[in-house]
Amino acid sequence: MNMTHREKINMNVRVCDISGRLRPSGLLWMFQDASEILTESRGVGPRTMEQQGLNWIVARLGCTCERLPVCEETVEMIVWAGEPRMGIYPWQYQIRDAGGHAFVHGCALWVLFDSETRSMLSPKIPRLDLVEKEPPDEPYPWPKALRLPKELENRTLHRVSYRDCDLNGHANNACYLDWMCDLPDMAFHRGHTLQSLTIDYRAEARPGEDVALSWTLDGGTLLCRGEEKFLCRMDFQ
Repeated sequence: MNMTHREKINMNVRVCDISGRLRPSGLLWMFQDASEILTESRGVGPRTMEQQGLNWIVARLGCTCERLPVCEETVEMIVWAGEPRMGIYPWQYQIRDAGGHAFVHGCALWVLFDSETRSMLSPKIPRLDLVEKEPPDEPYPWPKALRLPKELENRTLHRVSYRDCDLNGHANNACYLDWMCDLPDMAFHRGHTLQSLTIDYRAEARPGEDVALSWTLDGGTLLCRGEEKFLCRMDFQ
């Protein structure tokens, strides 16, 4: 089974930030949308799996960026299925420019989630045969679990709002990056662009829930702990 999806995407003002670059959260939306198109076309996508009481969720994600796409640029988004292990399904991502050069590389680890028990371990969760036999490129390494310092100097509170939530009934994985990007001041974003990120999702954040964020910005490195919900590291240049 072919497990690769390719599409051309034009960057527009709705997905770009004050500097005319794709928002970091927009990068995750692109990854997520491409993954959903691929899985739906193979009969195992979110709309199909929800009929079995299951949903796909992201457990961990990592990527590196030579640069971010800019407003009005047309890029090629490529996603393919890597080799799964123990019920964890790695989706490999690339974004290529008009000349075919890949300038964003990433990998997200997806798992199936039981909608009723809110658990990733259930007898009704199947093991799916999803892997691209002829991948378009070498795989990006599986992102490793994050380790952050116990104490991060700044603290704030974010209430999970209407705009954060998706059809799974919790904050969408991409929205965590918006929370983080709101922490530094505007001058920081004008002078820096994303180089790499790793985000480790620990538990879902539900509508109306208050999530305590502890964070620090050291040079170009932004670290954030979202209570028991997530850990994230973003490196800027």
